[in-house]
Amino acid sequence: MPPARKKKIDIIIKSEKVPGAPIPAMVVAEKFQSLQNILYVIGDFLEGKKYHTGGDFPNSVKDRFTLVVRDLKMGSVDANLGLADAQQGLPDQATLGEQAIGLTNEVVHFA
Repeated sequence: MPPARKKKIDIIIKSEKVPGAPIPAMVVAEKFQSLQNILYVIGDFLEGKKYHTGGDFPNSVKDRFTLVVRDLKMGSVDANLGLADAQQGLPDQATLGEQAIGLTNEVVHFA
């Protein structure tokens, strides 16, 4: 995976029916929430925890894998998201956060 995609998720939300049409805030919130949930599930997996079907995610997962908006452009919605936790890793080895973002990008792009 190219290094530029290891630490961020770029998301663009736009109307496919009417180009340039306004996007409801609820749609944006739902997309961000879905992306956050995918990242938490992958973070759970990378931390070696078993998949659970209910309840909240552990604090360790929330601390490491919470998305934050790094850049937001006007228009439809064009956002650059990253992790709140600035994880450090060894050279040439991806941190758990970078692995989670890489896997999330794969899941979202292939879905």
